Amino acid sequence: PGRAVTGMLNHTPRWSHARGNAVVLSRWQATRWVRHGRPETRAEIQTLLASYLDEQHDRGWTKWRVADRDGTLVGRAGFGAHKDGHGRELGYTLRRDLWGRGLATEVAAGLIGWHRSNSDAELWALAAIENIASRRVLEKVGFGYIGDADHNDTPCALYRLGATKIA
Repeated sequence: PGRAVTGMLNHTPRWSHARGNAVVLSRWQATRWVRHGRPETRAEIQTLLASYLDEQHDRGWTKWRVADRDGTLVGRAGFGAHKDGHGRELGYTLRRDLWGRGLATEVAAGLIGWHRSNSDAELWALAAIENIASRRVLEKVGFGYIGDADHNDTPCALYRLGATKIA
């Protein structure tokens, strides 16, 4: 069964989702800003999906498959543990051919709603400093920029939900 995320369905990970994750994570444009900054190999995707299954089992949340109402894959989105161990970190990766349609904003807003209904922990997000589109999405849905951080050797902007924006 899926979880409602605005107009999307957010599905608990399954091994059958490996092919869909490969569609998203094997494209250079969609992976430029995430994880290794390059397309993922089949083995990396299998390992990643196994970690999602473990997270879902252990925590009750992870990165989920995101599909539209017809079941068509949109991407993956959800949460990871924030490095401080006390909060969650929101993240999403969408198919390149669907960029520019407001879906990232819709998915991020839906995830924030899910987070608020299921936790009182702080919610964080990172976006590569050069990824202006994702930075705009985060600010549009209520994240405030609080400084710069390094993530997997990528200079990133660090955001916290509800933080006052630093000039």
